[in-house]
Amino acid sequence: MTSRRYALVTGASSGIGAAFARLAVREDCDVGLVARRIDRLETLAIELRGSGAAVDVLRADLSTAGAGEALAERVRGLGRGVDILVNNAGATLTKGFAGTALADQHAFINLTMVTPVALIHAVLPAMLERRFGRIINVGSIASLSSGAKGNTLYPAGKSFLLKFSQSLNA
Repeated sequence: MTSRRYALVTGASSGIGAAFARLAVREDCDVGLVARRIDRLETLAIELRGSGAAVDVLRADLSTAGAGEALAERVRGLGRGVDILVNNAGATLTKGFAGTALADQHAFINLTMVTPVALIHAVLPAMLERRFGRIINVGSIASLSSGAKGNTLYPAGKSFLLKFSQSLNA
């Protein structure tokens, strides 16, 4: 009997995250689906379980302080070792820098920078020990630009994730 790899996908309730989850299942992985919208996660889980995958639905608000560490602990509590980590959770700030409350900016930084780093920090040692692991940090062309008027943190966050990924891979 072969054991299936486990893919943990953040931002899995729609779009790119849901597509990554479907791809992982097509590649014979079990998956952990992470997002805030439990109804969408449950709908996707039903679909993926129909393909024979074991699916964990993990509702989490990754914009809160300590969310990455808490999620990693929940996954460990399920007895799961993460073979593939997809850091896809994201958001946008629409009121511009000066018009956005500092608390909302902190939440954005947690979501797009702090939580991905915390998750990588949690799963990388076991990946190195197993000599297998994949970390996918979903980026954007915005990482190469200064951003649109008033949209300062999004390109900064994506640029951070790009440079962090490159440094981690060095």
